[in-house]
Amino acid sequence: MLELEKEGELAEAVKQLHRSGVSSKDIIHAVMKILSEESYALPLSIFDQELGALESIVVYLHENCGLDYHQIGELLNRDPIAVGNSYRAARQKYQGKLSAESELSVPASLFKDRKTSVQRKLVRYLHDVCKLNFSEIARYLSRDPRTIWTAYHAGGSS
Repeated sequence: MLELEKEGELAEAVKQLHRSGVSSKDIIHAVMKILSEESYALPLSIFDQELGALESIVVYLHENCGLDYHQIGELLNRDPIAVGNSYRAARQKYQGKLSAESELSVPASLFKDRKTSVQRKLVRYLHDVCKLNFSEIARYLSRDPRTIWTAYHAGGSS
């Protein structure tokens, strides 16, 4: 249950949206979209060395979460055709099932912003938010620690 203060803030925000001409249906749709985007947690175990980070995400969301290419495209801010191509490329490289068993996970919404690479976003999240060092990240992602260091430092700060 929401705290009374938070509930009041939420109610005020909804009233402001109504006053500015946004319909109730649009508000509900926007809230549902935000909640669905935040609800997909990607276990670190899916990031297999044989697949790229984006390929692993696409395969997991398609096979384990039952999302179609269009839904994955919406979630990751990518064209559904590109999502389908990533899926097919991943399946040509690796036909096995991705392990969904991991103590750590990352939100799928992390990868919506396309300004930096998927791998760099993943490494930065694990280092800056989860407070893992580069060798721990390398172990979780089955990568060389030097690759992790490079992904973290590539392109300056962002």
